[in-house]
Amino acid sequence: MQVAFWIVLIVAVALTLTRVSSITHRMNAAIAVSGTSLAIAFALMLPPVYHAVDGIFIRTNFTDLLAKLAIFVATNVLCDQVARVLNDHRALVLVSGLGGRLVFAVALAAALISFAFTDTPTASPGLELYLHEPAAFIYNLIAVAYLAYLAAVLLPGLTHDLNTTRNRWRRTASGLLAAGFGLAVLRAFLMLLALLPGWYEAGQIVSALSALCVIAGLAAAWAALRVQGSAPLRTSLLRTDEP
Repeated sequence: MQVAFWIVLIVAVALTLTRVSSITHRMNAAIAVSGTSLAIAFALMLPPVYHAVDGIFIRTNFTDLLAKLAIFVATNVLCDQVARVLNDHRALVLVSGLGGRLVFAVALAAALISFAFTDTPTASPGLELYLHEPAAFIYNLIAVAYLAYLAAVLLPGLTHDLNTTRNRWRRTASGLLAAGFGLAVLRAFLMLLALLPGWYEAGQIVSALSALCVIAGLAAAWAALRVQGSAPLRTSLLRTDEP
């Protein structure tokens, strides 16, 4: 599992670094924010980093809460941009409109409250050692459920784009993004089996694969822009802002 997390971390950092020059021209800031947040989240979940950072805080496992908040930010910002590129008004409303903001606020409040009720004296990434306790289980379930909600909102638009676009690179981008978001939905269902031996680790691997598929989808969108350079592709996922 650590290997998968390291791969996601390296790829996310690489993606972010490719957008640094664009940020100076006020382009792709959203993608850079999403990549940075994703990198922070997966870095914090690596045991050596997790235990080092968690020692700073008075509240044990506060690092896990920070990692989940970073994942929330990364996914929310990315999904907002994907919805805009797809011109999917319904998805945009459900992600970053009034409805989306309400869902985000409820998920965030529920995560904070459930975390406050956890009793975890020993540092444990993902609170894996405490999943048998109701508060810790609900806390983790809320996190994966919110990510699954965002993914499910975007899947219809991505599937439609995959089936209708003729551009090979754009089809690849939509397919990889759809696969990544589909895995995020699967992760939420696997969480229900987390108390069974081996299933929590399987869920974590699915999370890493989901992130890798999404990042690969963004890379395919960048390739579409660089190789094709056509007008529709100038609004690709890696060029969402005007200079």
